Amino acid sequence: MLKGLFGSKPAPPPEKPAEYSPQLLAGLLVEAAKSDGHYPSAEKGLIDRALALEFNLEPARATAYRVAAEEAEAISDESRKFSKLAQGFSDAQRIAIVRSLWRVVLADREN
Repeated sequence: MLKGLFGSKPAPPPEKPAEYSPQLLAGLLVEAAKSDGHYPSAEKGLIDRALALEFNLEPARATAYRVAAEEAEAISDESRKFSKLAQGFSDAQRIAIVRSLWRVVLADREN
């Protein structure tokens, strides 16, 4: 078994990985966008576009996923556990998530 990151305790066994889905990516992107306390419409648009591109969605469908993520994020702290959710994803899926997260995080600097 692997040791914990900073201690000698063994790492807990991974939970069943979450499915890579528009809901999951929307939740992560909404959380990232809100992390600085500033959530303008430009960031919302970037999230919508990232979802549409990643999952080949119609714009209205991508927006619906974002809105649902905003509502869920307001209710649950569980959406804040990216490292737990990302276990079991392929490298390509992780790279897509990180690229989308950075686009949203850096959106404030584009204006």
